[in-house]
Parts: sequence; structure tokens; C-alpha cells
Amino acid sequence: MINEENILNEISKLRETYKQLEKEREKLLEERGRIKEDIDRLNEEISKVYKVMGNINQKVMEKINYKKELIQSLKEK
Repeated sequence: MINEENILNEISKLRETYKQLEKEREKLLEERGRIKEDIDRLNEEISKVYKVMGNINQKVMEKINYKKELIQSLKEK
């Protein structure tokens, strides 16, 4: 037979479990926030790298075109 004391003990255990789960939830939310900040920071760095790569590629293409023009002008002479 279930008595009132057992019920109160179970309620107390459930409350404690709930408190622990709430603490864990808060920790996970904080961690998620930090992870999001890290991802945002990494995305910014990736954007910078792509910009630099684009600039390098543009300069390389300019040099290639210059050399092609130079070769063409030498052939014409």
C-alpha cells in the first residue's frame, strides 16, 4: 500500500532531479552560446582567407595576362 510519506519522498526526489536537469540545461545553453560565437568567429576568418585568395588569384591572372601580352608583342616584332 502506498502511503503519504512514500509519495512525499518521491516528490522530493523528482524536485531534486528537476533542479539538476535545469542546471544542466543552463550549462548546455551557455555552451551552445560559446559554440555559436566560435562558429561566427571562424566564419569571419574564412571570409578573410577567401578575400586574400581572391586578391592573390587576381594578381596572378594580371601577371599571366601581362606575360601573354609581352609574348604577343615580341612575336609581332
